[in-house]
Amino acid sequence: MTSKQIDLIIKSWERISHEPQLIQKFYDKLFEIAPETRVYFQGDIAKQSEKFAYTLGFVAGNIERMDKIKKDIEELGRIHSKLLIKEEEYSYLKEALLITIDEALDGGDNTETIQAWDHVLTYISDLMINVSRGDKNKKKTFFSKIFST
Repeated sequence: MTSKQIDLIIKSWERISHEPQLIQKFYDKLFEIAPETRVYFQGDIAKQSEKFAYTLGFVAGNIERMDKIKKDIEELGRIHSKLLIKEEEYSYLKEALLITIDEALDGGDNTETIQAWDHVLTYISDLMINVSRGDKNKKKTFFSKIFST
């Protein structure tokens, strides 16, 4: 990522992170784009919304150190893999989030900012998908067969 892209993400997150309905608007957009994803949110959506907002803040706050949080992102991929999130659903999430961010920025030409977010979200989803693929392709060991349930 370029320093300009990093700056755009930091500044845009500072602008929109305090919008009270940001995450709800994201979920509304996600369910509009991909209604089938609603099955992943059978529990308390407020709790999930909190986690998602925290994750976005974590990414924006560490955008200059993406290499340092790579393992955290990979772990998030493992968690989502266990939830049986499909690869194509990452693109739905990205699309919904980019639209939500663009609408939250409300005004002006946000093209470069949205491209910066697209770049980082693609990086994150690629990491999560790749770790998920790797975990699925790992040969089960004797102990992993016994102790995984």
